[in-house]
Amino acid sequence: MDVRFIAEITLKNKFMHEIICQTVMGIIYFYQMMKDLQNLYVAQHGNKVVVFGTNLKDFILSLNSIVPNLKPYMFYYRAFKKLDYIEHKRLDGSIIYIQKVL
Repeated sequence: MDVRFIAEITLKNKFMHEIICQTVMGIIYFYQMMKDLQNLYVAQHGNKVVVFGTNLKDFILSLNSIVPNLKPYMFYYRAFKKLDYIEHKRLDGSIIYIQKVL
């Protein structure tokens, strides 16, 4: 067996080992992040997500910059206790879909 061939296999195995380790670490990080995520709110307009957030109050504040005629925060707080999905009609007649995903 040629020494160069063995060295190439060793380098390839080391490279693959590093890639696998980085991938596993990424999966572990993603899993930990998702495990810590308790709420996720999303606003959609025209099949596109326009605002998302993990805190309802901050989410409503961000959404208010795009949709000026929103109801107060407490309305959404109470609504999301009962519902997972709310349709909000904008002043121009288009609809924003507000959803509690988690």
